[in-house]
Amino acid sequence: MAIGTAQYAEDLWPGIRKWFGAAYDEWEPIWTKLVTQYNSDKQFEKYQGQTEYGLAAVKDQGGNIQYRDPYQGFQKEIINVTYGLGSTITYEMMRYDQYNLFSRIPEQLGKSVRRTEETVVHNMLNNGFSTATNPTLTADGLSLLNSSHLLVATTGTVLPNTPATASDFSQTALEQAYIDIGRFVDDQNLPIVVTGKSLVIPVESQHLARKVLQTEYEVNTGNNTINPVSTSRMPLDIVITPYLTDTDAWFIKTDMDDGLVFQEVDAVQLDRDNEFDSKNLKFSAMRLFGVGAVNYLGYYGSPGA
Repeated sequence: MAIGTAQYAEDLWPGIRKWFGAAYDEWEPIWTKLVTQYNSDKQFEKYQGQTEYGLAAVKDQGGNIQYRDPYQGFQKEIINVTYGLGSTITYEMMRYDQYNLFSRIPEQLGKSVRRTEETVVHNMLNNGFSTATNPTLTADGLSLLNSSHLLVATTGTVLPNTPATASDFSQTALEQAYIDIGRFVDDQNLPIVVTGKSLVIPVESQHLARKVLQTEYEVNTGNNTINPVSTSRMPLDIVITPYLTDTDAWFIKTDMDDGLVFQEVDAVQLDRDNEFDSKNLKFSAMRLFGVGAVNYLGYYGSPGA
């Protein structure tokens, strides 16, 4: 449907002091802080896991050493998707436009695409505790945040990347998160070094997060006891985002790559053209990218209490 003079009657005659509602400031890009980015020129990309070797065994005198093989791990396929949005303006609407309103349509379409990027990426966290949507399933087929992630080489052993009891964000919860992340293991069930890189929280938790991370002593007590998770002792960036839908969920992005993956195919393409018969002016914006959760070690999180 084209935008015509009936929809924008107030644009046809001088007298409006100012049009408002389509020129709000935007947040700086947030999604780029949540993902590992790759370029892609295929319809889909595959990410293949593999294990390292296990522990060395004792070699008896005169005996042979033991030979072992690494395992091929779980695989994740991420399909690239085309996102598009357009708008049509009648010839008459453009001709009688008194305020040059529609010259900003490409800019507004670009803004919509940027918001789409944020929403698509953040939905992997918003749905990170659910198995309902494929992008949020990691290579082992489980939700991004799960208490029973599988280890390839040790049947029956599982690894959680979410607290045993879901909890709201607090100093105590963050201390437990550091313990749980410190217990991360590889697919041979051997300890690995994983550290927290950033705390991802909704806007509702921003003040609490600053209190917990930037207070040198125990939070909300009169105790003269150090705060062991302050950023001076445990560096952790704060990523505040309005795109998280659960107001008490919180996440820690670790220093492991490929927790969430963003595949860049084509940047936003803005086009305009006139229809030959109607002379209507059409604008479009198109963007190609793919997203998916791959390595569950890339994130730790809680849905809140």
